Amino acid sequence: MRPDQIPLLTSVGRPTVHPDGSFALVAATAASFEADGYTGQLWRVPLDGGAPRRATRGFADSSPQFSPNGRLVAFLRRSPGEPAQVFVAPAEGGEAAQATDAKLGVGGFCWSPDSTTLAFTARVPEEGRYGTLDGVPAPQEDPRHLVGFQTQSNGLGWWTDRVRQLFVVAAPDPWGAPPVKPVGRAAKDAGPDTSWAVPEARQVTHGEWDVADPVFAPAGDAVLVATRAGEDADGHLRAGVHRVCVDSGATTPVVSDTRHTFTAPCPSSDGAWLYVLGSDLGDDGLDFVATNASVFVVGADGGAPVRLTDPEDLDLTGPLSPAGADGVLVVREHRGRGELLRVAPDGTTTTIGAGGAGV
Repeated sequence: MRPDQIPLLTSVGRPTVHPDGSFALVAATAASFEADGYTGQLWRVPLDGGAPRRATRGFADSSPQFSPNGRLVAFLRRSPGEPAQVFVAPAEGGEAAQATDAKLGVGGFCWSPDSTTLAFTARVPEEGRYGTLDGVPAPQEDPRHLVGFQTQSNGLGWWTDRVRQLFVVAAPDPWGAPPVKPVGRAAKDAGPDTSWAVPEARQVTHGEWDVADPVFAPAGDAVLVATRAGEDADGHLRAGVHRVCVDSGATTPVVSDTRHTFTAPCPSSDGAWLYVLGSDLGDDGLDFVATNASVFVVGADGGAPVRLTDPEDLDLTGPLSPAGADGVLVVREHRGRGELLRVAPDGTTTTIGAGGAGV
């Protein structure tokens, strides 16, 4: 291929299937010489074999998720020069309403079981850093005081002054009247910090370590996240799955042990099981080189994790997705391609679409 053909390479993201099973939405992304970056939109793909069509017209739309009741779809939208935010649109198509206004953008997000609330992760910058103080660009920020061993990450850089936290926000109504920015006396009465364009989000966690992989518990009263905890967290790489109460922010460990790191929590559709991905990091919690992940399962209320797949035979990657009433779907990396596996709570593993295209 030639360099001028790079924009012809289109990649697709993780699809989301409408609850009625009639169609899916998927993000298609490609490089753009004109934008000097990556652009893409969501595409609607009928599952009866019909032709796909473009469903959104944003600069860079990605990561669609249908609400459990099937009425709405939430996705990430990034505008030129701006971080990605969550938007919500009617599932059948229509103009999207902005749901978040996180200073440094949104990472992961998920729907509550009743389709009224979104939980999302976003980095919270220290005051005076990363553009939070007008007139203070990065070269003029105060010096950093770094404590501990883990202070930066590849590709991200320094992170201890912008820890990723968990938030919840009411899903906006895309059929409602659009927000109107107040002016004059109305703006004065509202105050300079009043959020008018998007619903006001509430920060749920305030810890020292990043939270990731949010998913609502089946009851809707808590969000499951992967994070580190404990006084010795700076001395190892182990993460555990924790239950965060939406109302109080109280955090309770659900899946953890002294050797493994656990991520990608996924409750089963019947609510009886909780699946996670886990990797053995050794006795010191630092042996991450050439370590394959396995699927583990615990009861819905937690307990000792039970490994269902063998890391010597299967190299698995997340995220996990519910399959049927009590199973889970996971992707196996095998000889340069991805294979979709279904894992049952008793450890039975079935390959989906064996011999077909990679996923």
